[in-house]
Amino acid sequence: MSQGRKINKVSVPSLVGLTEDEARRSLNEVGLVASTALVPGDKAYGTVLTQNIGPEQQVDEGTIINLEISDGSSAPVQKEITVTFPKSPASFTLTVKKSGEVAYEATHSADEKSVRIVLSGRGTEIVEIYINGVLKESGFVDFT
Repeated sequence: MSQGRKINKVSVPSLVGLTEDEARRSLNEVGLVASTALVPGDKAYGTVLTQNIGPEQQVDEGTIINLEISDGSSAPVQKEITVTFPKSPASFTLTVKKSGEVAYEATHSADEKSVRIVLSGRGTEIVEIYINGVLKESGFVDFT
């Protein structure tokens, strides 16, 4: 008498942080199936935010794993700013703060003339530029 097809148990891989394509491949490799839903997220478009069955859980081969995929709508936007250096002092510490938090800090020479800095943010944020700890310039940057 036939017992039917034997169902194997497999371990669910860790998928959070992978792209949707990478997650689908990982699931296919162990005999699992992906079901996806696009949701608002703060990660890049196509990044897996959640999985309904956690990593290393044992499930039947063929089980559907539900994944929430970021639509990228809340992801930070990058903007480049150029800071022009003063003629003196010859060497100085440049500090750039974004919404009160240090986003960049390094020692520079006036001979370099300027530096381009890439900042990440959301909405409109205030950016402050300090030379040797003294505020030299501030303004708003639109990260939309």
